[in-house]
Amino acid sequence: MIPIFLETGFTSLVESGLNLLISLLAGWFIYFIYRKVIQGVAYSQKFASLLMCFTLMTTMVTRVSSNEIFIMMVLICLVLASLRGIKRNVLNTFYIGWSLGTGMLIGKNEWYTVLIGGVCISLVMILFVLQKGMEKSYLLLIQTKNDPIETHIEQILKGSTSAYVLKSKSLQQVNHELIFAIRLKGTNTTFLNQLNALKEIDSVVMKEAT
Repeated sequence: MIPIFLETGFTSLVESGLNLLISLLAGWFIYFIYRKVIQGVAYSQKFASLLMCFTLMTTMVTRVSSNEIFIMMVLICLVLASLRGIKRNVLNTFYIGWSLGTGMLIGKNEWYTVLIGGVCISLVMILFVLQKGMEKSYLLLIQTKNDPIETHIEQILKGSTSAYVLKSKSLQQVNHELIFAIRLKGTNTTFLNQLNALKEIDSVVMKEAT
C-alpha cells in the first residue's frame, strides 16, 4: 500500500502540473489574441511574451497561497518591475488584467470560468478588430493664411468623414494651424484634394492616429 502522505503529495503534484499546463495554454491564447488585435508600432513582442509569464506566475503564486491580498501585492510588484520601458495604454492594462485574472482562476481550479471568460473576451476583441478595420482614425494638420475659413473646412469634413473634432488651434501672425481628429470609412481621401485646392490653405497633412 502507498502511504497516504505520498499519495496526497503525488495527487497535488499532478494537479499542480495540470494547472501549469492549462495556464501555459491560456497564456498562449492571450498572446495570440494580443498579436491579432494590436498591430503596427503599438505592438510589443516583449510585452506579448510577458503576458504568458504573468499568467504562469499568477497560477504558481495562487497555488501556494490562499491569501488574496498577499497574492495581489506580489503580482503588482512583479508587474511594475516587468513593465519598465514598455509603452502603457488602456489596452495593455486590459491585457495585464486578463492575464492576472486567468492565472488566479486557474490556480483555484476554476477552469470552466477561464474557458467561458476567454471565449467571451475573444469575441469582444474580434468585434473590436472588425470595427477598427472598418473605421480608422487620423490626425489632419491644416495650415492656413489669416483668412477665417474654418467653417468651410468643417463643411468639407462633415460631408467626407464619419466623425471629426477640432483638437488644436494655433494662431500666429503669418498663418493659422488647425489639427482635427477625423474618422474615415474605407480609403476615400479625395477631400484632401478639395482642401488643398483652397487658396487660403498652405498645406494639408494627414497621418494615422496612434
